[in-house]
Amino acid sequence: MCPVKNLPSLSPTRYLTRCAGAFPAKPSPIWVRVCLCSGIPAARQFQTQIELGWERMKRTKGNDRRVEAVACDDLYGRSAWLRAQRRQGDRVSIADVPRNTAVYLHKPVVGLPVPAHRCRGRRPTRCRVRQHATTVSVPAVGLVPDTRWQQVRVRATQRGERQDQFAARRVWTRGPDQPVEPWLVRRREARGRGTDAVSNAPVATSLSPLACLPCQRYLVEDTNQEAQAEAGVEEWPAQKERAWEHQLALTVMATWFVAPTKVPWRQNYPQDPTL
Repeated sequence: MCPVKNLPSLSPTRYLTRCAGAFPAKPSPIWVRVCLCSGIPAARQFQTQIELGWERMKRTKGNDRRVEAVACDDLYGRSAWLRAQRRQGDRVSIADVPRNTAVYLHKPVVGLPVPAHRCRGRRPTRCRVRQHATTVSVPAVGLVPDTRWQQVRVRATQRGERQDQFAARRVWTRGPDQPVEPWLVRRREARGRGTDAVSNAPVATSLSPLACLPCQRYLVEDTNQEAQAEAGVEEWPAQKERAWEHQLALTVMATWFVAPTKVPWRQNYPQDPTL
C-alpha cells in the first residue's frame, strides 16, 4: 500500500496529471510477487521518475485540452536530460531548480579540448568549456547589480493580495553539445525564503507571466490536497495499481458532487469581512 501523491502539474489552465510508480531495473522475486499482488501489468518495464514525467507531458499534447505551459518541481528541474527534451518541444515550460545550480552570466565558449603536444592516448570527444568562464549559483544572480527586482501580485488570499519580489534575466547553462540561454526566475518572499526556476519561454516574455507560471503549480497542488481532505480520501492508501491511477478521478468526482451544495452556501452566507 502507498499513499497517492500528485506529481507533475500543468499550468496555467490548472490541469492535474499523475505519474505511475517507478520500478527497479532488475526486480527481485519478492518484488515480482508484490507487483503481481498489486495488479501491476507484467509488461511494465523499468522507467525512472524523470522518464515517466516526460511521458506524461508528451501524452497531454495529444489530447484536445489546450495546455499553455508545463510547470514542475526541482526533481524534474535538476535533470539536464529533461531540460533538453523540453527545449526541443514547442511548449513553454518552467521547472524549479536547486539553489546550488550553477549558471553563466555570459555565453561560454564550448568545444573539444586541444590535446597537449605529444600527448598519448585517445583524442577528446566530449565538448567542454574552452575558455575560463566563471559560474555563479542562482542565489548570487539576484545580487548582480543589473538584476532588477519588481513586486508582482501572486494571488488573492483571505487576508488580501499576496505580492512578492521577482526578478528574471537571461542566463546560460550547459547543454548536451552547446550552451543554452533560458530564463532564470527568482522569487523572494516576505518571510525571507526564495525559490528559483528555469524556463524556456521566448525572449520577449515579460516578467509578469514568468512570475505567475511557478505560482500556478503551487495552486494546483494545494487544490488537489484540499479536495482530497474535503472529500475524506486524503488518508486512503492505494492497494492496487488501478486504484492508484484512478484516485485523482475519484477526488474530482467527489468534489463535483458536493459543489452544488457548497456554491449556494457561499452565496447565501458570505464570509465576514472583519475576519
